[in-house]
Amino acid sequence: MSATAPVSAQAYSNRARALIHQRRYDLAEQEARRAIQQDPAYATGYHLLSIALWGQEQIAAALTACEEALRLAPEDGYIHSTLADLLSKQRDWRKRRRAAEHHRRAIALCPNDAFVRNRYAHFLFRTNRAEAVRQNAEALRLNPQHVDSLIYRATLLVSKRRYREAEESVLQALALQPNNELAHRQLGDVRLFQQKPDQALDNMREALRLDPTNKQLKRGLILALQARLPLLGKFWALSLMNSWAYRVLWLLCLPVALSVCCVLATVNVKADAGILLLRLGIICFFGLFFLGGLFAWIIDPLMTYLVLHGKIK
Repeated sequence: MSATAPVSAQAYSNRARALIHQRRYDLAEQEARRAIQQDPAYATGYHLLSIALWGQEQIAAALTACEEALRLAPEDGYIHSTLADLLSKQRDWRKRRRAAEHHRRAIALCPNDAFVRNRYAHFLFRTNRAEAVRQNAEALRLNPQHVDSLIYRATLLVSKRRYREAEESVLQALALQPNNELAHRQLGDVRLFQQKPDQALDNMREALRLDPTNKQLKRGLILALQARLPLLGKFWALSLMNSWAYRVLWLLCLPVALSVCCVLATVNVKADAGILLLRLGIICFFGLFFLGGLFAWIIDPLMTYLVLHGKIK
């Protein structure tokens, strides 16, 4: 950050920060650019610009702005944390390795900051779950009322199937911030795993009411609507997977499944009870396989289209 930043640049950055908090990223971008125009060496302006661009899903531009912010303020832990988050969005493993380095640098610069530790916990979820739990717990030790850490603690508890504790953690977050849309979304997720689709739907709708343009929240509404479908509702968890990967796998397995079902249905074997039960079990298994394909190829895309285009709310 420039040591003598003009007041006008600080004023623009304050407006940008408030607009980011309101999820009005396009307007926040304008204010951040005005701050930079007033003081081209103002690191905070570039940092806020990167967050505003990230909110508009302009990841490459956000990355460029954040790197410039870090060049101007190399000892700012929050900038390191934001840069790490942006790098982790890349599919390049080398950038993900850089992301880990920036997360660790952020913690070294801000060891007592709950936000920085919780962001590192997010990053570690897929690669080192135990360390993710430790970093999240440390964040909550530093600040027991840190809402983002309470919400993420619920995510970690769901991964261990500790749904009651996860629900309690989110409810604690909502007691602190009743209008936190991410907390409502997380509570909806927890209730889906608790097999409470009606309550989950209420939570997802409330989250989307608070932030109507958020695609992740719309995805939560889709999950809750899918979970309420007769019979096919049991397949809602497939939406948590890579849908295209599942569809490709389904296509590859389809010839085998059809062949097995045809053989079992036509081959005349001795009417032994064990053989009949085995045949029935295999047919039921592949019946579920076909229903999963119906869900992945028709139900999920159709409901996604209807929700994203405002046909279902």
